[in-house]
Order: sequence, then structure tokens, then C-alpha cells
Amino acid sequence: HVTSGDSAVVPNLARLVRTNTSISLTLFDGETTEAAAVRMYRASRAIEAHILLGPGTSAPAQLLGALSNVDNFPMISHGAVSVQSEFTPEYQFFARTVFSNTVVTRAFPSLLLGLLLC
Repeated sequence: HVTSGDSAVVPNLARLVRTNTSISLTLFDGETTEAAAVRMYRASRAIEAHILLGPGTSAPAQLLGALSNVDNFPMISHGAVSVQSEFTPEYQFFARTVFSNTVVTRAFPSLLLGLLLC
């Protein structure tokens, strides 16, 4: 919808993107090892990608989060839960779409207490 300029999905699309903006997607292997993640990172940098979506697990995300900070290369992980340093100076270019284990663990006792009191 971004490439075609269709604002049906994002109503204020015209204010968010420049004219003639296009998005392309390059898929890499689905392997979840650190070595595969580094290969994906290097390939993304080689094709001059502007952002990296992935990896989906915590160990590779922590490694790539540190690399992305060195290169000022934004990265979003759709599944990493244990990277503790999101949005700190060491990981300022890393974001995730799920809560960290720390956030969930801290909230869990309150949730259980609330369920028991119902």
C-alpha cells in the first residue's frame, strides 16, 4: 500500500512518506543461529537496506542489536524477548514488537494476585 500510495490501511499515509516512496523486501533464510543472523546482517548491509526486520529469537537479536548500534542501522526484532538493553545507549537502534521477559516477569505476580482476588 505504501508503494501504490493507497491510504486505505494507513489513513495519514501521505503525511508519513515522501512522494515516490517505495518499499522492497529481501528475504533471507529462516535459520535462527547467530551465524545465520550475521550472514543476514552482512547481506542487508551489502544491499544498502535501510532497516532490518529480524531476527525472531533473542540470542541472535542481542548480537545484531550490538552490531546495529555500531553501524547506526535500525533493527526491529519480531520475537526477541530477552534482550535487556532495548533503547539504552548500547542498543539505541534496536526495537522489538513483544515485551521483554523482564517486563512480563515483573507484572506476573500482580496478574496472579488479581486473578486470585476475583
